[in-house]
Amino acid sequence: MKHYVLKKPKKRGGSIEKRKNRKMVKRPFDIDLDITDPVIKEFIDRKGIKLKNYNELIHDKNERIRVYNENLKSLEDSDLRRWLQKSGKQHLIDFSDHKRAILKKCFDTLDDDQSGQIGVSEMEEPLLSIGIAENRK
Repeated sequence: MKHYVLKKPKKRGGSIEKRKNRKMVKRPFDIDLDITDPVIKEFIDRKGIKLKNYNELIHDKNERIRVYNENLKSLEDSDLRRWLQKSGKQHLIDFSDHKRAILKKCFDTLDDDQSGQIGVSEMEEPLLSIGIAENRK
């Protein structure tokens, strides 16, 4: 029998001063949820809720962290490029943001396995199809 924990949302309210002076008392709001209970099972089925195990939750968390870090790097790069343009240092910028987006889109279409790298096997077909390479050797 698997048990899942539901946590009661924290109540917010009162002035900032009251919240600062309020004593922090830990109260057990965790509820053990027995998913074999027919009422709970019917609710889960009706709402289409997918219960995940620990490994799936960790995988999802790591994926969110990866995407967050990619977005943060992209934002930092964009900010740096904007600063270089405003500072009159355009000669240090290799491509505009628009051209970088086009290049990224082209790269993503060539990167079949989404590894972030384009291997020889991924380049063979496009090079043959446009006539740059004559054969696979």
